[in-house]
This record gives sequence, C-alpha cells and structure tokens, in this order.
Amino acid sequence: MHHGLTLASSQYGGAFYMLIGLHAVHVVAAVVWLAVVTWLAGRGRWTAAAYAGLEMCVIYWWFVAALWAVLFP
Repeated sequence: MHHGLTLASSQYGGAFYMLIGLHAVHVVAAVVWLAVVTWLAGRGRWTAAAYAGLEMCVIYWWFVAALWAVLFP
C-alpha cells in the first residue's frame, strides 16, 4: 500500500488483495477446524469406530505440508 497498490489502483491490485484475503479466510478456517478436532479429541469423541472427521483433518494437514514442500523452494 505504501507504493500505491490498493484494491482500486489496478486489476492487479484487486486480484492481489482478493487472493490474500481468500488465503487468510482459508487459513483461519483450517486452524479453527484443527482446534475443534483437538477439542473433540480431548473430550474423547474419536474412537476406533468413529474417526472420519479426525482422518479428514489429518489428510488435509498432510496435503498442506506436502504442498508447502513443493511450493516454498
């Protein structure tokens, strides 16, 4: 913003801030999901017969870690 890049300055600025905003929403949602799964685990929600929500959360975070290993370098 210091250099003049704002939502209204150009299409690039609008796209940049839209992507940053969507990424922030995605990160917050994922962290809330992880907190809920952790809270439910503390309350004994996950059993050997009922663990689909926990498994989906684990798969999601493994995907995020693998994606960062590819994208970051």
